Amino acid sequence: MAKELGRLDIGQSVAVKNQAVLALEAIEGTDACIRRAGQLCKQGGFTVVKVAKPQQDMRFDVPTIGVGTLQTMVEAGATTLVLEAEKPFS
Repeated sequence: MAKELGRLDIGQSVAVKNQAVLALEAIEGTDACIRRAGQLCKQGGFTVVKVAKPQQDMRFDVPTIGVGTLQTMVEAGATTLVLEAEKPFS
């Protein structure tokens, strides 16, 4: 799902629990996606997946995960962060 979002140039993140998609990232960004998933999944325990867009130019636009993203995950109840292998993240 995350790769298809990227292919369509919509976003880079998806929040899921038990194979159900809770939230998709769009223009508002990763943190808003995570917060929305937390609102929809009050019991927490969901996973956040972040990937690079297939057409993303890594020279200028590197996917970002930072301390703020991790804090948002904790506040929202996310328990797992999945990053795409062999891609640079900052």
